[in-house]
Amino acid sequence: MAPHALGSDKLRQWTRLLPRDGLQDLPLGSKLTDFFQMASELISDDAETSVVQKVVREMATERGLQRVKELTDIRVSTAGDKQLWDRQLHPYLCFLTHPLVLNSSILENEVAALYSHLMGVNGTRISRIVRFIHQLLENAREGEPGILEVSSLVLLKVVAINTTTTINDNIRDSYKLLLGHADASMGLGDGDYFTRKAIAHLQAISRRLETGDALKLPPSQPLLDLGDARASFVLKRDLPGSLSSKGPRHGNDHTDIREISILPPIDEIQSNRAEYRPSLDPSDWHLAGVRGLLDRHVRLIREDTVGQLRDAVRPELELLSGRQDGTSRSGNGMRVWSYREASVVRATFDRRKGFIFAVRCLHPNLPAASQTAASRRRWWEQSKRMQPGALVCLVDPKSVLFCRVHELPLSQFEASGDYSLESSRVYMEVQLQLAEPTTAQVEQEINRLAWATPPKRRSLVEFPGILLDSFKPVLEALKAQYSAMDLPFAPVLAPMPGDKPDSPVEPPLYALRPGFVFDLTPICKPGTSMQYSPLQVPDIAGLCERTTLDESQARALFNSLRRALALTQGPPGTGKSYTGESLIKVLLGNKKKAHLGPVLCVCYTNHALDQLLEHLWRGGTKQIVRIGSRSKSEVLEQVNLRVISSEEAKSNQEYKDYRSAAFGLREMEKDVPDLLGRLHSSGTPEAILEYLKEYHPSIFDLFSGGQDDDGWTQVAPRKDSLLKAWLSSGDSGTSKVRPPEVLRQLQPKRILELSNSERQTLYGQWVRDTIHSNVSQTAEEYSTFEGHIEVIDKVRREVDLRCLRQAQIVGVTTTGLARNIHLLRKLNSKVLLCEEAGEVLEGHLLAALLPSIEHAILIGDHLQLRPQIQNYELQSTNPQGAKHSLDTSLFERLVNPLRDTDPSVPYDTLQIQRRMNPSISRLIRETLYPSLVDAPNVGEYPPVTGMRKRLFWLDHRHPEAGAAGGASLDTSHSNEFEVNMTAALVTHLVRQGVYGRDDIAVLTPYLGQLHKLKMKLSALFEIVLGDRDVADLEKDGLGHEEAEERPLQKNRLNQQLRIATVDNFQGEEAKVVVISLVRSNDQRKCGFLRTSNRINVLLSRAQHGMYVIGNSDTYQHVEMWKAVIDMMTESKEIGTQFELQCARHMDTPLAVSEPDGFLIHSPEGGCILPCEKRLKCGHKCTSRCHSEVLHLAVRCLEPCPRPKKGCEHPCPRKCGDPCEAKCSVILSGQQLILPCGHSISSPTCWQSQYPDLIVCQTVTRKVMPGCSHQLSVPCHDDIADPRYECTAKCGASLDCGHACTRICRACRVKEPDGKLRPAAHQSCLVKCGQCCKPDVKDMVVDMLEFRGYGEIDLDEDPCIFPDCGHIKTLSTLDGLMALPDHYMIGKDGHPSAIKANTEPMSDENSDVKVCPDCRGTLRNLSRYGRMIRRALLWESHKRFICWTNSESNRLSAALQGWEEEYLREESPPAPRMALRQLGNDLDVRGNGGQIIHILKKVVGGRYRSIGEISNQVNRFFQKVREEEQPFQKVYNHVQHARRQNKTSGTFAFDPSVLQSKGEVLALSLQLRCLVSALTDFATMSDKVQWATVTVTANLEIPMKQCQAYIDLAEGRVWPRNQVEGHIIFIRLCVLARKFLVEESTRDELNQPERPVAGGKRGIPHPRTSKEYMEVGSEHIDIAQQLLESNPPCAVFEPELKAAARALVGGTFYQQVTAEEREAIAKVMQQGFQGSGHWYRCVNGHPFTVGECGMPMERARCPDCRGRIGGSNHDPDEGVQRDHAMDALAFAHVPPR
Repeated sequence: MAPHALGSDKLRQWTRLLPRDGLQDLPLGSKLTDFFQMASELISDDAETSVVQKVVREMATERGLQRVKELTDIRVSTAGDKQLWDRQLHPYLCFLTHPLVLNSSILENEVAALYSHLMGVNGTRISRIVRFIHQLLENAREGEPGILEVSSLVLLKVVAINTTTTINDNIRDSYKLLLGHADASMGLGDGDYFTRKAIAHLQAISRRLETGDALKLPPSQPLLDLGDARASFVLKRDLPGSLSSKGPRHGNDHTDIREISILPPIDEIQSNRAEYRPSLDPSDWHLAGVRGLLDRHVRLIREDTVGQLRDAVRPELELLSGRQDGTSRSGNGMRVWSYREASVVRATFDRRKGFIFAVRCLHPNLPAASQTAASRRRWWEQSKRMQPGALVCLVDPKSVLFCRVHELPLSQFEASGDYSLESSRVYMEVQLQLAEPTTAQVEQEINRLAWATPPKRRSLVEFPGILLDSFKPVLEALKAQYSAMDLPFAPVLAPMPGDKPDSPVEPPLYALRPGFVFDLTPICKPGTSMQYSPLQVPDIAGLCERTTLDESQARALFNSLRRALALTQGPPGTGKSYTGESLIKVLLGNKKKAHLGPVLCVCYTNHALDQLLEHLWRGGTKQIVRIGSRSKSEVLEQVNLRVISSEEAKSNQEYKDYRSAAFGLREMEKDVPDLLGRLHSSGTPEAILEYLKEYHPSIFDLFSGGQDDDGWTQVAPRKDSLLKAWLSSGDSGTSKVRPPEVLRQLQPKRILELSNSERQTLYGQWVRDTIHSNVSQTAEEYSTFEGHIEVIDKVRREVDLRCLRQAQIVGVTTTGLARNIHLLRKLNSKVLLCEEAGEVLEGHLLAALLPSIEHAILIGDHLQLRPQIQNYELQSTNPQGAKHSLDTSLFERLVNPLRDTDPSVPYDTLQIQRRMNPSISRLIRETLYPSLVDAPNVGEYPPVTGMRKRLFWLDHRHPEAGAAGGASLDTSHSNEFEVNMTAALVTHLVRQGVYGRDDIAVLTPYLGQLHKLKMKLSALFEIVLGDRDVADLEKDGLGHEEAEERPLQKNRLNQQLRIATVDNFQGEEAKVVVISLVRSNDQRKCGFLRTSNRINVLLSRAQHGMYVIGNSDTYQHVEMWKAVIDMMTESKEIGTQFELQCARHMDTPLAVSEPDGFLIHSPEGGCILPCEKRLKCGHKCTSRCHSEVLHLAVRCLEPCPRPKKGCEHPCPRKCGDPCEAKCSVILSGQQLILPCGHSISSPTCWQSQYPDLIVCQTVTRKVMPGCSHQLSVPCHDDIADPRYECTAKCGASLDCGHACTRICRACRVKEPDGKLRPAAHQSCLVKCGQCCKPDVKDMVVDMLEFRGYGEIDLDEDPCIFPDCGHIKTLSTLDGLMALPDHYMIGKDGHPSAIKANTEPMSDENSDVKVCPDCRGTLRNLSRYGRMIRRALLWESHKRFICWTNSESNRLSAALQGWEEEYLREESPPAPRMALRQLGNDLDVRGNGGQIIHILKKVVGGRYRSIGEISNQVNRFFQKVREEEQPFQKVYNHVQHARRQNKTSGTFAFDPSVLQSKGEVLALSLQLRCLVSALTDFATMSDKVQWATVTVTANLEIPMKQCQAYIDLAEGRVWPRNQVEGHIIFIRLCVLARKFLVEESTRDELNQPERPVAGGKRGIPHPRTSKEYMEVGSEHIDIAQQLLESNPPCAVFEPELKAAARALVGGTFYQQVTAEEREAIAKVMQQGFQGSGHWYRCVNGHPFTVGECGMPMERARCPDCRGRIGGSNHDPDEGVQRDHAMDALAFAHVPPR
């Protein structure tokens, strides 16, 4: 039978032993033993989850507790019956203490009920049980440590679950009885392990009972007796809360940290008294031991995190109170953003997050507020403001409310008419959820919203980069430890006064099991093994022989296994990560026999955790679970807890609970919006009636239209009419108004007698009652919501817990551990390993020490980076903050105790470093690590290629630039010289071709310098930034300044470059490290780098070489820097010049002291001497000396000397190019006879060598085998091939006498032998009269005499058979097709010659003719092919004209839209230029598309849309050229056919039929795109301080295009286009003057000639500002003349005036209004629009008339000024109707 079936059967048996519901069952008697033993057996490690949950739930019911009472109240006595213990009490206690029971999230309530029952009233029941056990132990002949261990654990859980037990005398007596037995059992051999476990439980009870003692003390008395010697000092200390001599500082100042709210209330923000900050000295604390330690870290961590929020809100609070001006930066240097006039406008409900509040406030005073919504959206995205999860605070003079930005997109909550972040120029709206949602806070905000009375002065304060989850979980976890008093290793971490500081660290408790030894085989070499007992002397030499560990690593591993609290110091490069991985492998190899549970791996950062878990995964450990969603590792994606738990099934009970809670949330999501809707309308009469109906029905009846006492029914038009009438009526007497409490007590009918004032008072009370009722209901709904969420969380935790229990490794960050503390406390892990422990805050590590931890391994280095904190006043480097030293890690505190009385823990130091070359490692060995030893391999590193020395300090005196922007005035500095020098040095190293990806790293201590290095180097390399650096840049306001564009060319991806700050590069390394120290000042302030920790990290990252760039004088006064500088001075590794080294000419001196020196002395990575090395081809390299990689890439430009096979002709290519496969030299005059007998003239050389490879193309006549058809085929075709198919017509005679017209292959069948035989022919395709059916013979085929087919003599009047199936005589179709209009007809009635070509656009019969019967096509009738094709050509031509019109309109509208969005911005933003301060010039030149492409590269996305418009215009231009028009394309095809001798005919047409209007429109759009983009760029460039960058523009090509546009318009007599062209030319002159190339620059360009600007006037292209002025003025004069002589052009006058003003030096360019531009666009499209008929003027220009469709007035052609129109529906002379355009135009008009 399956195990689950056995479990189900036993469960049914056990359930039958429970009392029946509602009945008082009889005692079980002897079966009580079965009851408890079966319960214990059902709760086993391999039991089904549903069975365990069922048993525990049943045991906690009244039925189960009845059986427990039978044991504890009846059976248990003080006699100490051993049999009762073995059979009943011990199984029950084992049941209660089983991990599946204690560590279940979903069974917490049931477990609490069982332990509460076990305690009994005032502890009597547990006291009885303990006395029973006491007597049992007294009666035992030998010690019973197992009894003692389970009993002490039960007592501990009773104390933990019931808070009143700490002051209960029965509990204290029970504790003393068990403690006495524990003391007596110590040292009793095998029982020592269980006794130690019992003592551990009893110590935890003791700490809790001490809490009870503290509760009995008077609250005004200090809890720590400091002694008389310190009494005077104590009086001067300002202790917390009620212990303070001045009383509490504010309402959140408490003695007990559990009462302190994490986020500050308003009275704390307003308080002027300094907060209580505990010092590092325990004797100064007001609490001793563990509580004092936890109290210190909670207060200091809160001060470091929440304190900066408090100090940041205070200025805003003072501003709203009118006491000072606001600022965007708080006093502590923290960036904040304030948004004014904040108000909560509505509330919504989300079933996952609860109530969401929409807050509206004024937009910040930014340029984005005056731009488009798209611009504002981009600004919000780039500024990183209001990110999901960001912490904000609603502040008004009387309250503060902390919130978080909602995680879901705002669009999901927007209702009609609501705002978003970017939709309005005035207001922004953001969705918030309460940071610490409580029912009281929700009720307060809902109440404010209901009354619609927000504070008059309220602001929304944002704290960018601050996430509540980064510190709140840790503080809550420390508070939980404070309550539970279950911190492991408490005697070591926080000894009580009087404890010995040098107490030895014992082995982990699990290692003290009898006979336990560690199996070290998992880390041993194959074929070897080793075991180790923590009680034995370790065999270090033996372990080194069997493993790859060195001596110091082996010693550290042994000591880590034999110490419960193990510390290992790993100096840089000594392999502490490798040692940690070896420890984990050993622990996992012994996990099962030691019952360790999953090994908990904890790191401070996500990056470090990912690295550790990836190494373990690649090392073979697969059962890994990663907790947390911020992992960047692709390897760990599928082992994330969320992914794994999603695949784990829920038990039946879990599924039931989850479904019930989820259903409740879905119902709330439906109901709560209605409740909120009632809330918003609480003051309306309808809402008052609903309230009265529910709470005062008798009053409701008065206003609902019911019957009065006389039986009359009151009728009202609306429900609220009677109430409104009552409210507006009543006496207006002046009698005293009674209070609402009195009015509410009146009889219903008495309210009809109230005065108007009292009615208003009573109505107001009803409104308040209605609002209060709705608000109370809303608060109740939130309480219900919290209950549902708690159930769902419990189910999820239970599922997560099952997944985690199956893991070998559980990886989590310290913050993630605190966030999941409720889950991990139930995991029962016994081992915790923390990497980089020296970088973890002590408070974070204390929170990670779960109660179940028996073995903690801390690996780190206290001489490297300390933990990072925000508040400088709490840092150990600050003289005032040294007494707090919050940045001192637990690792450092245990290694280096502050005083002799502090606890000291032994630790091991790894000593062999395998990273740095000895010349580099000595810098830290002689300053920090005297015992550090270099591994042999580090001395064999190759020298740094391209540098003479592998270690060098470039000493300079270039001053720093100071602060890098207002966002980081106190913490971020930069040095421009070091930026340029670093970029030059890195480029030189990369040019050596030796260093690939991750081989070079650039380090700097400051974010400002990191930002500048990133901007500089990203133009040359692919930059890699760490996650923490990216987050720090964004937090400091520098992240969004990254340029979007990329340079045109970069180095390859394998040359990625890592740049980082020092603090974020610990634990990493690179072959070559370049360091920019930044600080250089006369005050010798070196900032961050004054501490040895950072100097240590900075100098220990390089393997092969390290180069420091900095001012040594600035750092000389720092002790460690002085030692480093002295060492480097002694070894001549410091100086003012880098000494480069050419790999080929090693003795060539190359000294560089400036960035440009690299280009001068080593332009290609070598030196300036000739290369001298031969290329692969043997020629001499003509380049300067360079690296081997660059040498291999050189392309030889010498003539190719390689001989060709089979001939003596020289190769025409260069030596560096591959030779052509075949000689292509033409042998002129030679005749080559091919093997087939044909010949070719002037063959190529290769053809003469290999004539058999030539495919003969001569056409010959061949007879097809099998059918004897003669085919004309190329000579090389083998028609004898069985696969070849005959393509001739069959020609066989059919039964009807006609010849078969099908292809031959369709009438032949191929035999298996390949031969062809005739097949059955299909029916005849010819419709003969003799073969036709009667209905065919009756078909009318003669449309003139209406004769049928049977009446026609086919010899006299042949018939034609169209594809549609109808039949028509030749004369009928000739007449229909108007054959005489196209051909000369002979005497025989047949066409004899072609008539002259039809005139263009005037053929009345140019429509495509169709069958008169069915309107089927006649296109396949070859007799009329010429006419049909000409009609089709006309139709294509007309469609081309209409498409040109619509496409030009669309493109013009798109361009006008872009101009509306960008050119009319009131204050366009400064562009984020991609020049990156390189000092290079920006030269803008080329045609319009090329120039726009350059601008898009420089500025970025701003020109992306206009670039796309420009590309579309260019494609449009290609399609409307004359070469692409239907008539011209047909003409070109005919001419091509004539040249190929394929036809002798001609195709002539009037060139005027070609439409150049489309080409003109395309030219206009091209120029307008260019001018608009350049105008916008010029406007923005005025806002940029270009420094040394010169921007020039060469507009010669656009000016030529513009002149061509003018000439084309002039030739076509289009004055409007002429005027537009002149205006564009003027604007080009203005732009050219803006970016004028100076004379000196022009001389460098070597442009001796001045090309002509183009056009008929032969105007030379201007070169100077004066010449541009003169040429522009000439175009102004011409345009003005055109305006005067052509009134329709007057619409251009505003734009002409604006361009003229810009030319003479006025406003750069004053854009015309949108209305003026629209008017211009309409005028430019004239001739292509109209709703009436189409006509042509005397010059052929098309135009339309109005709705009437016939001319009624005279006018002038807008294009040529020719006469158009007419009068009385008659057109003027020369004006012709255009029927073809009419037909096409009306075909495209949609129906009205």
